[in-house]
Amino acid sequence: MLNPVDRSFGVSLALASENVVLTSVKPRTGATEAGVALPALDLPLDHEKANEASACIGHREMLIVERIEAGLPDRSYHNVNDMIAAHGGELVAGWMLEYVPNVLIRAARHAVWRDQDGVLFDVTPVRRPADQTRSTFAPDEETLLDYIASLPVEDRYVVLARDADVRSVAVQYKRNIAAQRKLLARIVADFRYEIRPGGGLQGPSLLENYPDLSQEVDDSYFKMHRYRRRVLQRYFPEEAAALAAMAPSARARKPVPTSGRPSTAGS
Repeated sequence: MLNPVDRSFGVSLALASENVVLTSVKPRTGATEAGVALPALDLPLDHEKANEASACIGHREMLIVERIEAGLPDRSYHNVNDMIAAHGGELVAGWMLEYVPNVLIRAARHAVWRDQDGVLFDVTPVRRPADQTRSTFAPDEETLLDYIASLPVEDRYVVLARDADVRSVAVQYKRNIAAQRKLLARIVADFRYEIRPGGGLQGPSLLENYPDLSQEVDDSYFKMHRYRRRVLQRYFPEEAAALAAMAPSARARKPVPTSGRPSTAGS
C-alpha cells in the first residue's frame, strides 16, 4: 500500500508521471527522504460523496471498468498505446477516482483501453487489496489536451476529514502542480533543454537556470509529503510504522503524535 518516491535530486517533477519527469542534473545534498502515498481504494459509485467527486471533474459519468493490468504503474497512456499496437482498439482518456477512507477522494488523469468489441479495460496496475479488481473511471476527452502538450494535469480532491493536515496536502499539491506547469513552460521555450519522447529532460541544471521555480517545486513537494506523512501516521499508524522502518534515518526522526484523531465528517 506504500509507494515511496525517490527524491535524491534537487528538482523532480515526479507528479507529472504521465508527462515529462524532470530532475535536476546535480543532486541536492540531504534531499534523500522518500515521498509517501496514502493507501487508497477504488471509489464506490454509491459512496456518500460520489456526487461531489463527479462535480469536481465537471459532472462526468463514472463507470466501473475491469482491471487487467497489462502494463506498468503510472503509465496509463503508454500502456493503452501498447495494447492498441498489439490488439487494436482505442484510447479513452479521463479520470481515475479513488479514495483514502475517511480522509479524501482523489480524481487523477488516466486512460483506459477500449477493445475492438467496445469494452473498456484498465490496463494499468495500481496498489490495491486483492479484492479490488475494478477501477472507477470517468471518461473526459478534454484531459488529452494537456497530455499532448506534455503538461501535468492537476488532480482533483474532495476532502472528507475535518483535518488541517489533510487540507494542507491538497494545498501544497496545487502549489506544486502550478510551479511545475510554469517551469515546463519556461523549459519548452528554452533551446538549452530537450524533452525526450516518453518523458525525461536533457539539459543543464534547473536549479542554476531557474532557481525560483525550482525551489518552489522542491518546497511544495517536501511540504506536501510532510503533511502526507502526518496524515498517514494519524489515520494509518501501521502503514506509517512500516514506512518508517524502511527509512535509514527512522531512528533519528521524532514521530508525530497519533492521538486525538480529528472528526472525519465531511467538511
